[in-house]
Amino acid sequence: MDFIIINRTVHAQSDVDDALKRDTAPLTNSQKEGASAPTFTLFTTIKPDKTEDKKVAAKNCTIQVIDIPLYRKGADVRAAFSNFGNIVKLSLVTKGLYQNAYIQFDSTAALTYFTENAWSHFIYEDAVRVLPLTLSKNEQENRQLHCFKLIGLPRNTNARDLIEYLKSINARSCFLPRNAKNYRTFNYAYVNFLTEEDIIKAAQTHHSYKSKPLYWTSPDAQCCNFCGNPNHLAKSCNRQQSKKKSFADAVKGKNQGRPRNNNGYNRTPNSNLQNGTASGGSMHDNQLVDAQLH
Repeated sequence: MDFIIINRTVHAQSDVDDALKRDTAPLTNSQKEGASAPTFTLFTTIKPDKTEDKKVAAKNCTIQVIDIPLYRKGADVRAAFSNFGNIVKLSLVTKGLYQNAYIQFDSTAALTYFTENAWSHFIYEDAVRVLPLTLSKNEQENRQLHCFKLIGLPRNTNARDLIEYLKSINARSCFLPRNAKNYRTFNYAYVNFLTEEDIIKAAQTHHSYKSKPLYWTSPDAQCCNFCGNPNHLAKSCNRQQSKKKSFADAVKGKNQGRPRNNNGYNRTPNSNLQNGTASGGSMHDNQLVDAQLH
């Protein structure tokens, strides 16, 4: 059956009744001989509303996946979650810098797993948090109740790089926020735990990654965006100042060691060019400019 969906807002049942009775003979499709005139039909006749039982059944088989990077496609999400059961429906919704996915399965197995056993999953190297739709508001909030901030991560670190350490401290989920300007991950992550005891034990551990020490702080604590140290901010970071200075010195030394003419070999200068326009030469004497970084 061929049909066109027309979304029309009406304010009274009489308007609906009038549309259903309207004469549509002038709209007969002339390209089809003997075609009958189109008629208006309620959309609920074509696709009836779900019953409450069906809505509950669908909710019991659906999970919400958050923190999905914008570069991930529906096929990536489907591939990552297909081992939890047959996926009936999958939809992606963009929320700021990330995407949310709603995945409906044909059974409750996935929902049970992410309720009782896990809070997160991986889409390739990206960690994403998973919320069964049956979780109450209080249960969702409890998953962020015991949170610590892990800082000092090298740039572009992803959650899979930290997987062994996260397992060793009983972490339940890990979220690495991204920079809105370049979409790279920041040098810190928010790590959630099941209990207060787990978070205390994690805070007592000492860990480094790629020879950089990592630090545990409260979620709202500020830290150096350059080295990750919680004891100072980037403007006071010795490592950043040292890097700037060493780079400036390298540029300065390179310029000082460079021959002052463009040909790279010694040549006797023309006496008419040494004193500028007074002798008919250039407007300026040669100058050496030191490169400085500010």
